[in-house]
Amino acid sequence: MDDVRNVIIGMFEERPVYLKDIADINIGPDIPNKYTWFGKGIGDPTFTQFETNPSVTIAIAKQKGSNAVSVADNLLIELEKLKGYVIPDNIHIDVTRNYGKTADDKSNQLLIELLSATVLVMLLVFITMGLRAGFVVGVAVIVTLALTVLGNLLWGLTLNRVSLFALILSIGILVDDAIVVVENIYRHHRLNPHKPLSEIIPVAVKEIGVPTIVATLAIVFALVPMAFVTGLMGPYMQPIPINASTGMLISLVVAFTATPWLYKVIMRNVSFSAVEEKAVGTVFFNRLLSPFFNSRSKVFYRLSLFSVTILSVFLAMSLVYSKHVILKMLPSDNKSEFQVLIDMPEGSSLEKTSRVVMELSEYLSVVPEVLAYQAYVGTNSPVTFNGLVRQYDERRSAYVGDINVNLTPKSGRSRSSHQLVLDIRHDLHRIGGSLGAVIRLIETPAGPPVQSPITAEIYGPDLDKQEALGRIVSDIFRQSEDITDVDSCLVDEDAYRYKFTVDSEKSHRYKTAEYAIVEMLATAIDGRAITYLHNEHSKYAMPVKIELSQADKADFNVLKSMRLRGVFDDTVPLGDLIKITKEPIEHSIYRKDMQRYVYIFGDASARYDSPLYGMYDAYQAVEKLSFQGKPVDQYLIQAPDKIDQYAIKWDGEWQVTYETFRDMGLSYIAGLILIYVLLVIQFNCYITPLIVMAPILFTLVGALPGHAILGESFTATSMIGLIALAGIIVRNSILLIDFINIDYRARGNIYNACVTAVTTRFRPVMLTAVSAMFGAAFILHDPIFNGMAISMISGLIIGTLLTLVIIPITYGWLLEKGVVKSN
Repeated sequence: MDDVRNVIIGMFEERPVYLKDIADINIGPDIPNKYTWFGKGIGDPTFTQFETNPSVTIAIAKQKGSNAVSVADNLLIELEKLKGYVIPDNIHIDVTRNYGKTADDKSNQLLIELLSATVLVMLLVFITMGLRAGFVVGVAVIVTLALTVLGNLLWGLTLNRVSLFALILSIGILVDDAIVVVENIYRHHRLNPHKPLSEIIPVAVKEIGVPTIVATLAIVFALVPMAFVTGLMGPYMQPIPINASTGMLISLVVAFTATPWLYKVIMRNVSFSAVEEKAVGTVFFNRLLSPFFNSRSKVFYRLSLFSVTILSVFLAMSLVYSKHVILKMLPSDNKSEFQVLIDMPEGSSLEKTSRVVMELSEYLSVVPEVLAYQAYVGTNSPVTFNGLVRQYDERRSAYVGDINVNLTPKSGRSRSSHQLVLDIRHDLHRIGGSLGAVIRLIETPAGPPVQSPITAEIYGPDLDKQEALGRIVSDIFRQSEDITDVDSCLVDEDAYRYKFTVDSEKSHRYKTAEYAIVEMLATAIDGRAITYLHNEHSKYAMPVKIELSQADKADFNVLKSMRLRGVFDDTVPLGDLIKITKEPIEHSIYRKDMQRYVYIFGDASARYDSPLYGMYDAYQAVEKLSFQGKPVDQYLIQAPDKIDQYAIKWDGEWQVTYETFRDMGLSYIAGLILIYVLLVIQFNCYITPLIVMAPILFTLVGALPGHAILGESFTATSMIGLIALAGIIVRNSILLIDFINIDYRARGNIYNACVTAVTTRFRPVMLTAVSAMFGAAFILHDPIFNGMAISMISGLIIGTLLTLVIIPITYGWLLEKGVVKSN
């Protein structure tokens, strides 16, 4: 450094002028253009007081197809090897994210729940059918599950969180065929105790063979179309229909092959005393159904029952209209992290942004659930999948900041991450707003990663008027009780910059080159490396950079007083050669599908916690709006084809919600059509299939009130539960009607046939329903898939009970009238 300081740059009064005489020379870091720091929160046991430490973040991603758990574990092992060798002892390392461990924990938990669900279903069968018969069903379930996992491998699916949820959900469905077959063999065995099992089993299996096959195919037909859902949710949900459908087909094969053989082996030495067939609930169902068949007012009773049922369906659906059941794409998950984005007015300095981020960091450090946080000023944080979609990697300016917050483990906190964000949002907005910042809280999305939950895209022929309309829409967003975290691409009206313009006329007059003027300004303000120093202890050459001090950069008089040498060695003050003007910051232009647009962002508030309602309020407000003397056109599905007038396209979570529910609705309809065609072939009738499928509506009577009672939103996973329910409920109806037909053809009494069918099928129907509910109960705790569990459990409770009553009454009535025949 002394050699550099003593460089002679000229002579003055016959004395040498050294570089150290006119410049401050030192070795140190460049003037910072970004800051990053790490801090601990009060949730960390070692926390004593608020403090921050400079940090460097290293983000590592795994390759496609590799195991996240093993990659993370191997990385941590290699990291330990580097300590004390490559990593000095005074460098502290903290693992802020380990998605491998997260995936491992969730997978282990789900495997335990899968095992627990299987054991619970087997215990249910043991209690109701005895130890040996229950063992037969249990073996069938285990074999079916093993073969279903093998089917996953053949399909090329990995054993991930969604596929494990699908297996847990499938437990109750996969046990159906085994229960139906074993229960019917068991019933025939008790009725004919002196006959050999080799004669009993074929008769018993044949009796329920065709309806069981049709019922199983009905469930498969209900689920398979869901595998063709497009968009973001398609690949995410695909393992559910594939796993469940594959498992159902495998369970059918197992139920008709291995199960009867195993029953014969296990039960060959079991003997029953001769008993009459007196099924469970005979007296109860006799009293329940008798008024609908044997009383003088049977027509009144029937019409009353049908009216109450239909009214119940409409009342259940009205819960959506009254907002007792909130519609949402996916519920918010309970994660161990969230993100805070800070946007200062354009042109704000790095230090001003750093101050805001520091204030927010200090507040977050004393939130009880906060374990640690990483702050980034002037640069982006490591990009996650959510950040990739929202293009957070572009956040690299002095006026932007980012805080990644790590929370204590779920088991150690009473508030979910989503509830925590709702609780602290107001305080963060207050702190940021007092310092002129716009604050947005970003949760790791459970569902669709979109630019923002609520997005208004404004199209039109003139950019200035688009921005004017954008400011009006932004005000509408801020006035809504259901919208928060409002942001936009609009530049603040008071945001400005200083522009340096070379005066070409004076430049020519003083014989100075314009490029030299520009180069002097760039060197003074931004600095320029003029040479490099080489040091034997440094890996890279050290740049020698010249620039003005930070204080002088902010003083335009210093810049103006700098002198530039002309062609004839005359020096000219820089102020004579440039003009400095204060101008508004230029607006960025955004295009989508080659059309220019302006966007406004918003998030859902805690009131309904769904962006659909805030968007609806904003839509209604824009409906009343007149802009340029004309109403503003609004588009929900696609952007306007022409931009000759001003229009708004609503995007964000709404678009993905629409596409997902559209595709799932179409798959639902496709499944119902396939089931109807299958039933027409089975019953050789067009009316009977409608009766069989009528109980599908009954599931709404259970599912929607179930969501309302538990205070949960109706989500895409809730819709999956309804689709699965359609197949299960139809299955029960098929078996009921088939038994009514068998008994009616044998004895010719409609009432007796209906009562006998209900009492005979009551135990297997309730067993399969309760088994499915037990399987669904193990996913009630999950924030994402609990909607599916609620639909399954509450829908099965009401749907099964109504099926056992309404199906025999309706079918028996139509048999009396001759509308249908017992084919």
